[in-house]
Amino acid sequence: MTDKALEKPQPDPLVQHRRDVRLKIVLPVMLSAVLLISVAIVLGVLAIFGDISSQQIGVMAACLAIVFVLLPLALLMFLVDALALVTGFAAGTLRGKLIKPFALLRGYSEEMSKVTAEAAEALTAPIIAVRTQSAFLRNFILGPLGFLDDEDKDNDKKPK
Repeated sequence: MTDKALEKPQPDPLVQHRRDVRLKIVLPVMLSAVLLISVAIVLGVLAIFGDISSQQIGVMAACLAIVFVLLPLALLMFLVDALALVTGFAAGTLRGKLIKPFALLRGYSEEMSKVTAEAAEALTAPIIAVRTQSAFLRNFILGPLGFLDDEDKDNDKKPK
């Protein structure tokens, strides 16, 4: 016999998926719905015959709410809670490890800020001096000759 004859035939993936959906999603939902409806019917019958009071029905409804609503929500939120715990722990752990590198970065940035301020002052001082001198010469030469308009005089007085 060959190896192919001994192998099990693989089921159709679509059929396998539908079967898994029915077993893992539809069946639990249907079972819980049937259980919830049957409990409601039993409580209703007991309330009709007077064997159970409305207060007891309220207690049973609260218990069912815990089982069918809050417990699934807690299970769904377990992953989010675990992620929040891990993130909080990592933040606390990383803070201690990152203090020195951040202090170095802060020192470097303060140093670069000082260098930048000094370089900006050194680079802009000659430009400002040339513009001031050219404005003075322009006013000194063109002013007495009457070539300056009133608008030019106002622009020279305004800071730029």
